[in-house]
Amino acid sequence: MNTFAYVWDIMPTILDLTGIEHPKESHGLQVERMRGKFLKTEKGHLYNHASDSGEMRDLAREQPEKLKKLHAAWHRYAMDVGVVLSK
Repeated sequence: MNTFAYVWDIMPTILDLTGIEHPKESHGLQVERMRGKFLKTEKGHLYNHASDSGEMRDLAREQPEKLKKLHAAWHRYAMDVGVVLSK
């Protein structure tokens, strides 16, 4: 699956998933705001990345059974590898 993202999107995503707030200062110095943005990781969306790499058309309502199957497959994978989700 190929999705458009920048490297600078990784840190905001990690911070959001772990519930850690971006620091405003470090060692007495102001920390600049990050340029990236949180990458969507919700399981409630369904996109065809072959024809819609920009995720403009959510197919979840049109193909609810496919979304349900993918959601179940993700949960099986998460259990197999021990994914720990933040609250």
